[in-house]
Amino acid sequence: MISRFAAFIAVWIGISLISEVSAQDRYITGVALNDSTQKPINLASVRNLRTQDVTRTNKSGTFLILARTGDQLRITCNGCDDATVSVDSTGDDIVTTVKQYVFTTEGRTLDEVQITAKSEAEIKYEIEKALKEPLAKKNMSTGQIMEMANSPISLMYELFSKRAKNLRKLGVLQQQDRKHKLAEFKYNAQVVNQVTKLDGEDLEEFMRLFPIDDDFVLQSSEYDLVQVIKANFKKYQARLGK
Repeated sequence: MISRFAAFIAVWIGISLISEVSAQDRYITGVALNDSTQKPINLASVRNLRTQDVTRTNKSGTFLILARTGDQLRITCNGCDDATVSVDSTGDDIVTTVKQYVFTTEGRTLDEVQITAKSEAEIKYEIEKALKEPLAKKNMSTGQIMEMANSPISLMYELFSKRAKNLRKLGVLQQQDRKHKLAEFKYNAQVVNQVTKLDGEDLEEFMRLFPIDDDFVLQSSEYDLVQVIKANFKKYQARLGK
């Protein structure tokens, strides 16, 4: 009788532990592919329907999102049918295929293209442009600064009293500011909150104590960025004695 009771307790504890683990959020990796060509779909939106968290796929079609077993992920992109996939308990990468349309005109099939929201395309273009442009330096020539600033020479001289020193300084500040604003699309308080669950003053303090270089943010993948945030969070907890 005792042995049966002990066995029942052991099974009950095991089921409870499994249920508890299943109910915990974890980072899920997956990939979205074209259903006919098996090519990766870039910049598709992936939404957790339970939490409403949203992320996007990269050039290889992969994505990273916080979810738990049983969650439904909705994959959407312009020119595609929506696709929904369930998160299972295996921990394996999620692979989902999405129907992406090929358009025709005058009997001629057009090459399949990835259509994205204008703002997303502009952000992607600006990031690539910022990474490719030469680094603005205070000792650059006035002509180089003018070219990078992409502004009429007459206007620049009028605004800054024809002082080449101010123009060089302006070029440096413009580039730094542009990169920082682009980096904020990938690294911001919302992203940090999703990874660390910090909010309010604690979130502000964490981001102040552990800033991430804008160039690294622009060049890194979403996965690499999350790993850095998690590493910084461990340091933050160590400071608090946790």
